Amino acid sequence: MLIRAFYLFLLGLISSCSPKSSVDLLIKNASIISLGSGEIIQDQVILIQGDRILTTGGDTLLIQYEGIMEINAEGKFVLPGLWDNHVHFGGAEYIDENEQLLPLFLAFGVTSVRDAAGDIPLEVLKWRDEIAIGNRTGPRIFTSGPKIEGINSIWPGDLEVGSEEELDRALDSLVKLKVDFVKITDNALSAELFLSATQKAIKRGLPVSGHVHTGITLDEISLAGLSTIEHQGYALRAATSEETRIRNERVAGKMTAEEANLLQFQTLSDSVAEVNFRKFAKQGTGIVPTLLISRNIAYLDALDFSTETILN
Repeated sequence: MLIRAFYLFLLGLISSCSPKSSVDLLIKNASIISLGSGEIIQDQVILIQGDRILTTGGDTLLIQYEGIMEINAEGKFVLPGLWDNHVHFGGAEYIDENEQLLPLFLAFGVTSVRDAAGDIPLEVLKWRDEIAIGNRTGPRIFTSGPKIEGINSIWPGDLEVGSEEELDRALDSLVKLKVDFVKITDNALSAELFLSATQKAIKRGLPVSGHVHTGITLDEISLAGLSTIEHQGYALRAATSEETRIRNERVAGKMTAEEANLLQFQTLSDSVAEVNFRKFAKQGTGIVPTLLISRNIAYLDALDFSTETILN
């Protein structure tokens, strides 16, 4: 302790001969959780310039730097901004309500969101760009714009396609909108167009997320370039050794959707899932399980949101 105090004293003498460097934000006395080890590192100083963390370290940084704004984080933790990887801005009659949610994301520590399609794409794209240049308060937005679907799908505001020509026009329109990725779902879209849409979007330089069509195995769509499988229900198909047979019999009309789901759950295997998930990762396909919304839907009748502060 004496040696450390003497070292700080010497640094203080040296630094007194030269002015401190200035940073936009200096946070002191913070506790940082190491994401690698889980260790809690206490009494840390964090230096931020613009939108970049310059460095973190101990009290010696206070001798060298001062902040235009300084925050004493004693007794508090500092952690990276949270992501919500699957949100839906939507409801053309609720644009104002969607807009009012933007600052609330930041209030709850969510600094980035991934909008996986909706029916108010022009508004969301506008909010995305305004936030990016600092003209609006809200999380950084990555959006797919309207999703790709088949004719007469159940989703409002989607781009319905029934041929390769219509698919090309839909993808060209998404490129013009400057979306961040493409969302494809399987309500009314054929397996052939689903696969083609994935391949063509990738060629246009756009990542692709999707509800994977039952007429395509997860490995096939992963190899085609699918970036993310949305929802755990679709990902569970990677945990059955019967996926190819289920696919073939479903396509041939020899198995109903209910029979396919039952067989899938009867043949789930942790070892099969681990092998396939590792393979998908090597092929560049991730999984967005959306566990929270799945739980909320399953227990909706038992949940009480009346005391939520967000409603006030």
